[in-house]
Amino acid sequence: MSEQEEKPRRGPWRVIRTILLCLAVAFVGFLVIRSFVSGGETATPPDLLEDEIRLTDATGRYQYNLNADGTASLRWVTGGGEEVDLPDTLDGHPLTGLGDDCFRRRGKLKRVTLPDTVTVIGASAFAGCSSLTRIDLPPGLETIGASAFSGCSALTEIAIPDSVTRIGESAFALCTGLRHATLPAGLEEIPDSLFLQCGVLAEIALPQGLVRIGGSAFSGCSALSGATLPGTLTEIGSWAFSGCQGLRELVVPGSVRRIGNNAFFNCHHLATAVLRKGVTQLGDYAFANCGLRRVSLPGSLIRIGEGAFHSYHLTEFRPNMDINFSAPEGSYAATYCSQYGYALEMLP
Repeated sequence: MSEQEEKPRRGPWRVIRTILLCLAVAFVGFLVIRSFVSGGETATPPDLLEDEIRLTDATGRYQYNLNADGTASLRWVTGGGEEVDLPDTLDGHPLTGLGDDCFRRRGKLKRVTLPDTVTVIGASAFAGCSSLTRIDLPPGLETIGASAFSGCSALTEIAIPDSVTRIGESAFALCTGLRHATLPAGLEEIPDSLFLQCGVLAEIALPQGLVRIGGSAFSGCSALSGATLPGTLTEIGSWAFSGCQGLRELVVPGSVRRIGNNAFFNCHHLATAVLRKGVTQLGDYAFANCGLRRVSLPGSLIRIGEGAFHSYHLTEFRPNMDINFSAPEGSYAATYCSQYGYALEMLP
C-alpha cells in the first residue's frame, strides 16, 4: 500500500497531536495575557542589568544609560501620568534608544511623543500599556524589539516607518484593538507572532521584497479579509494565518517553496486557494478545517503533508470531499487527489 493510502489510518494520532498543539498555543497565549494584566501598573524601574550604570538626568525624572558613542538610552521615567513627551537630549546627550521594559505595564499611559533622535525601541518597552492609544514612531527608527508593544490593547493604528529594518517577534501581539498597520517597504521578514491575536486587524499590505512570513505571524487575526502575497516570498511559516476567518481567496505565488504546518488551519471562510507553479512543499494540516471549494495545485509539488485538506468530523479529521481540485496530469498532486478520491480536473 502506498504512503498516500496509509495516511487516513494515521489520522487519529495526528488529530490528537493537532489538538494538543492548539491547546499549547492557547495556553501560551493565556500566560502572555496574564503577564500583562496581572499586578497593575509597574511602580519600580526595571532591574539593573549586570554591570549596568544607570544615570539620572538633571531634572531627576529620567534614568538612562550612557552609550559609548555619547548618546543616551532611556531606562525609566519617574512618576505616572497619561502623557509623556520625551526630550531629544538628556544632560546634553542625544536620546537614541528606549531600553528594554522602560514603559512596561504603565497601565495609565495613553500617549507618548518620541523625539526624531530615537533609532531603537527595546524589547517589551511598552508591553502591557493597555491604555496606550497613540504613538508616532520617528522617521529614523531602525529597530523595534521583541514584544515591544505586546498587549497594547487600546492601540488602534500603527505606521512603521520605512527606516525600520529589524522587528522582533511578538512586537504587536495581543494588540486586540489594532485595526490598521503599515509595514516598512524594505522589510524582508515578518517575525514570528508579530500580530498574534490582533482580532480586528482588517487588512495588511505586505511589502515587495518580503522573503518570509514567520510562524503564527497573523494567527488569530479573525477580521483579516485579504493578504496579497508578494512575488518575492519564499516561505510561509507554521500557523502563519491560522484562524484568519475573514480570508476568502488566496493566491500563493510561485516564488514560495514551502508552506508550513497548519499555515491556514481553521480559515473557515477560505473558499478558493490557488498555488502557483514553484510551490514544492505543503505542510501537515496546512489547509485543514477550511471552507475550501476550489483548489488549484501545481505540478511542482513534491510533498503534501498529512491531513492537508482534511476537516474535522465528530471525532476525527477526514478528507474534505467538497473540494474540487485541479492539477496537471501525471503530477504528484494529481496522484494525491486520485488516491483520496477528490473531484479532480486534469490540466495539461
